[in-house]
Amino acid sequence: MKSYEKSVSEQIKQQRKRDSQKELRVDRLWAMVSTLGGIGLLIYALLSYQTVANLEKRGFSTAGIVTEIITEKSGYISGGGLGAYVETVHYVSIIEFKTKQEKIVKFKANDICCRGRKVEILYNPDNPQQAIVNGKLSILDRVKQPIGWGLFLTLFGIGFFKVAQIKYELHAR
Repeated sequence: MKSYEKSVSEQIKQQRKRDSQKELRVDRLWAMVSTLGGIGLLIYALLSYQTVANLEKRGFSTAGIVTEIITEKSGYISGGGLGAYVETVHYVSIIEFKTKQEKIVKFKANDICCRGRKVEILYNPDNPQQAIVNGKLSILDRVKQPIGWGLFLTLFGIGFFKVAQIKYELHAR
């Protein structure tokens, strides 16, 4: 009887160890996804910063006009797939301007209201589709949100790696 109990006890320990290893792999996966997502956002912020800095240094300035306001909808299912469908709507302005070569270019911009409103545009003369509304925002104001989220996700992911390792070591005892 004792050998049977010992055998069952060993099987339970082995199963717990396998479960703990599976849990560690899943935790490491979440940490990896978070860290890589954060690094991706930091790279995006760096590229956006470079683009805006180049436009401010070498871009041409011209006047543009808001020609139309469109709504863009996106949605997701809340609660991990079990909840309600949540739809978000935001408004995007289509802005039209003329380049120095008299070519008419349209591009999208957020947070500009009112059809017919005139705005100052900075555009890349080599690629006029690369344009921004020249407003009161500094370069850092334009990229601080992706920088913040990138840092948060990266640090969260790194921390999650450590927590996963500690959790695994506690279960392995």
